[in-house]
Amino acid sequence: MPSQPCPDGPLKGSRLQLRSYMAAYHRQDLDESLLKLLGAAGADYSRLEWVSPVKSARFAEYRDADFLRQLGLGHLVDALRKFWPDNGPCWDALAVAHNPTLIDSKGVILLEAKSHRFEMCGCCDATAADSRRKIEMALSSTKTWLRARSRMKWTSYLYQYANRLAHLYFLRHIAEPKVDAWLVNLYFTQDPYRPTSQAQWDDFLLEVKWALGLDNDPPFSLNLFLPAIT
Repeated sequence: MPSQPCPDGPLKGSRLQLRSYMAAYHRQDLDESLLKLLGAAGADYSRLEWVSPVKSARFAEYRDADFLRQLGLGHLVDALRKFWPDNGPCWDALAVAHNPTLIDSKGVILLEAKSHRFEMCGCCDATAADSRRKIEMALSSTKTWLRARSRMKWTSYLYQYANRLAHLYFLRHIAEPKVDAWLVNLYFTQDPYRPTSQAQWDDFLLEVKWALGLDNDPPFSLNLFLPAIT
């Protein structure tokens, strides 16, 4: 089955907030906050080149081979198809991170944005036997990488977060050559659509980590909190 383009959902919640931050007059706030977070995690990057969602491409979001090509990783398309079936996760935002001194040293940012906890919930709906097999194998390898305990199935209600971790694992450990990839979870606080405080996010994220059997925060995965734009 051929990969399908990402659907253009309603412009509210995290989708609206992310596009607001992508606008020229708020982009600097997003970039500075993210670069500071990356620096604290040991990543030496000075500039972000956002490849989606951008106005020139009608704010398109990308998945499967398309997301790799947008990041200049088209050589990994075949490897990803062996690792994960078509119609994988749609990425809210993608960026290439540039090193301040080494031109050829680049990283990639896989960003997921959320305004309230219900945006994180959703089960795996793959029905084809081969697709389910690939997904189960990929998630199992990711759980081993993260030393996750077996508390709940990763294909259940936190599947959306789990499959993003699997793609981070793919880029960091399966890809050849390996990619300096970072998964950035952007949580907006006090979005008028469904207000969520940072304290509420912190409590919920502890529940998420427990449910997925994670004793520690996943490596190369960062949580960024930004106030919603009203």
